[in-house]
Amino acid sequence: MKIKPSLQLLALESLQYSTYEEFERAYTTYGMRGQYWHLTINPDFQIDAAYCPRDASTLSSGGPGANPGLMVSGDIECWYATLGTGRSFAAQIDISSLIPDVDYVNPQLLPPQLTPTV
Repeated sequence: MKIKPSLQLLALESLQYSTYEEFERAYTTYGMRGQYWHLTINPDFQIDAAYCPRDASTLSSGGPGANPGLMVSGDIECWYATLGTGRSFAAQIDISSLIPDVDYVNPQLLPPQLTPTV
């Protein structure tokens, strides 16, 4: 079967699960989309484990006590429409080697000790 290019990463993501129910849970509960993006102003973006996100998300205040991490989205169009002003670059983030509920709880804010591929 030929898979559309825009769905190929999602198709690869689905192969990690034994049943449709496992994939459905990963997709709906954990937001596993097979492809993630980080919007940035830096054309040479690199992951920084000490960085605390500072935008309008409830996951990141950037203030005292903020948790370091990397904010990513499987829906880059929505993120750009909401917060993208001034962010001219998008880094594709590969989290295919990470395990939901083990390596992270929320795929939108990855813990700093993880080293996904940019």
